[in-house]
Amino acid sequence: MTSILIQALSGLGMFLFGMLYMEMALKKSVGMRFKTWVKNSTSTTLKSLITGMIATTLLQSSSVITLMTLSFVSASMITLHSGIAVIFGANVGTTATSWIVATFGFKVNIESFTLPMIGAGGLLLIFANENRRLTTIANVLIGFGLLFLGLEYMNTSIAPVTTMVDLSEFSNFPLLAFLGIGFVLTAIIQSSSAATAIVLSALYVNVISFEQAAAMVIGTNIGTTVTALLGALGGVPDKKRVAAAHFIFNFITAAAAFLLLPFLVEFLMSFKGLRNDPIISLALFHTIFNLLGVLLLIPFISLMAKYLKKLFLYDEPVATRYIHLVDPHYSEAAFIALRDEVNRMYLKTMK
Repeated sequence: MTSILIQALSGLGMFLFGMLYMEMALKKSVGMRFKTWVKNSTSTTLKSLITGMIATTLLQSSSVITLMTLSFVSASMITLHSGIAVIFGANVGTTATSWIVATFGFKVNIESFTLPMIGAGGLLLIFANENRRLTTIANVLIGFGLLFLGLEYMNTSIAPVTTMVDLSEFSNFPLLAFLGIGFVLTAIIQSSSAATAIVLSALYVNVISFEQAAAMVIGTNIGTTVTALLGALGGVPDKKRVAAAHFIFNFITAAAAFLLLPFLVEFLMSFKGLRNDPIISLALFHTIFNLLGVLLLIPFISLMAKYLKKLFLYDEPVATRYIHLVDPHYSEAAFIALRDEVNRMYLKTMK
């Protein structure tokens, strides 16, 4: 059991490192041009939505786009309304990882292309001669290779669990428990993509049912808001507004998806092709409920922005420290406050 746990954690570590490595390479290559594109592509709600989707698909991380949006809104580079729309789009864009993992991670012999990919990336990195474009390609190849190799380790480590665990015990767990597991897992590893990959692996080896896997994926959607909430701590009100909008969107979307879960599962399983391919079905489910969330909430972006502006207010700077705190009708207290204020200003001026 210890060796299985070590292999599973090693696979998860490799998956996360591959994702981070690839993400860093892409961020470094796009630089300011990418940020300028994001800024210039948020003039309308539809543009902002599409920008969020494309940017997240390219960088393979909704957390990065969310944190970038927090910074852009707080710096007044884009409006709060546009920032909320970008966040909505990022939630749809992040489902691209599910499709990539579901399509390639379980359909192809992983070792047949990951090891050559890592090897080619390593050789290209050595002979790139500081060529920026070739270096980026090499880093992306290495990142993708490590990502899928980590997924393979996770799959092979989870497979023996099916013979060691009585799967009938899981049927007694309420779906709400699986939603909670998905939330906690994402909050801990700070990556909904990695958490979804774990869920796909568990579903692939039949450790959990499709309905349980779907509930966990819903939980990952709420868990991914933790990154944005942490990023907004101690920030200006605009940062808190965007983080709150991210949480509101994901929470309402997750609640709606969970309530509609039996109907969505029944709809997907009504198609023979999807019923025989639960991995693709889960990726499709992930996309469907995020799209439903966008369709449900996009008409209320202006209302949400208006409410959040009232909820998080800017503290007007106060020039004085003492005299604004006392009632001028109490002359003795007012005199002491005035004296302390004059002393404070004198010391400040002398610095």
